[in-house]
Amino acid sequence: MKNILILTSTFDRNNLIKFNKKIELKFNSTGRRLKENEILKLVDKNTIGIISGTEKITKNIFLKAKNLQVISRCGTGVDNIDNYVNKTKIKLFTTDKEPILSVAEFVLTQILSVMKNTFFHNFDLKKKIWKKRKGFLLTNKSFGFIGYGKIAKEIKRLISPFNCKLYIFDKNITKYKKESALKNLLKKCDVITLNIPFNLQNKNFLNKKKFDLIKNNAIFVNCSRGGLVDEIALYAKLKKNFSFKAILDCFAEEPYFGKLSKLENVLLSPHAASFTKEGRNMMERNSFINCIKNLKI
Repeated sequence: MKNILILTSTFDRNNLIKFNKKIELKFNSTGRRLKENEILKLVDKNTIGIISGTEKITKNIFLKAKNLQVISRCGTGVDNIDNYVNKTKIKLFTTDKEPILSVAEFVLTQILSVMKNTFFHNFDLKKKIWKKRKGFLLTNKSFGFIGYGKIAKEIKRLISPFNCKLYIFDKNITKYKKESALKNLLKKCDVITLNIPFNLQNKNFLNKKKFDLIKNNAIFVNCSRGGLVDEIALYAKLKKNFSFKAILDCFAEEPYFGKLSKLENVLLSPHAASFTKEGRNMMERNSFINCIKNLKI
């Protein structure tokens, strides 16, 4: 029987829609991201659809699923899907609008948590330490966007009451694409958020040279993609300057338990920025609809 492979481990079956086609649904029941060899055990010549999370869809998977018609990404980026897909007739869909508000709210939440020392106070009290740590206002700070797409624009809307001075760099927007705009942003901003897709051109976009330009009391945020940041250079900056803070939701290799997790001046999360009930339901439902409606049986 023809089958659809639902790889994302958190997929809620309540988000499936009814369909008349005779198709078997296969689920990832491990509760974690699958590796290539595990996916290869699940796909076969009858696999006509894949609903993908962040796991890597490699050339070997395409070669085994030789009758694959659709890959429907439950999420925004497609950097986890091998470029071999471009040599096929496979249709590729994303859910790029659904997570916008979830991610934007998450970014603002994490920034305020760091500025107000929320987590320090929480951990101190749990250790029976009564210690006040002086925080900062977000109001009137300089706020920089590296990448000015849908999520960045939503973050801008959410921070509008804080009267921040905005700096923007986006190489795809004429008004904001000058390298001088990026250099100015890095040097002047109190908060810098990274909002660009990952590709080979953007690998380690934030490197030592750029981190050296950032103020030693700034907050750097990456809730976009792992691989955009030189994690060695970031670690060195954080290690040397305790007043410099980082907020990281994604990493070059995931799950991440590396040496950044040993530092107190970095707030980490497990690639969870878009993981809200409302946003996730929309992503899962629409990724399933994109798959079902574009299959030919």
